[in-house]
Amino acid sequence: MQAKIKGLLVPEDSFPIPFLYNPTEISDDKDTDYAEMKALGYPDPNYHFIAGGGRTIGYNLHFNDNILQYGTLELLVKSIRKLQYPSREVGIIKKSPPDVTLIFGPFIVRGKIVTTSILRQRFGVFLNLKEVTISVTMKQTPAPAGVLGYIMT
Repeated sequence: MQAKIKGLLVPEDSFPIPFLYNPTEISDDKDTDYAEMKALGYPDPNYHFIAGGGRTIGYNLHFNDNILQYGTLELLVKSIRKLQYPSREVGIIKKSPPDVTLIFGPFIVRGKIVTTSILRQRFGVFLNLKEVTISVTMKQTPAPAGVLGYIMT
């Protein structure tokens, strides 16, 4: 059964992209850096906290050609992949890649899209794309300064 509430991918400088099908799983990884300290005569090292590492969020988005509001699936693929790169004018970088907010019920994460992997799956008689799965990896960025009530999990 298809969910009635959809997740959203919301770029800071563009229109939200609603999920056609909600992802079945979202990975959420966070690294922490420790320095290993070995003491003479002790069998095991001690670990000293250095810093919290980055948080990485991964998920798959699946779309088929029933999404006429976006035009073709290839345009949708290009618009999501474009979120990885800075905007340019005449070859000069004008703006860093936009922050994107993943909203999936109470799970809300703001970050930069660092990886997209596209799996084109079905094609029509004129070789137009009928189905695509987009694997997305995001790195969390801090909440914007001065934003009240900003919720991040």
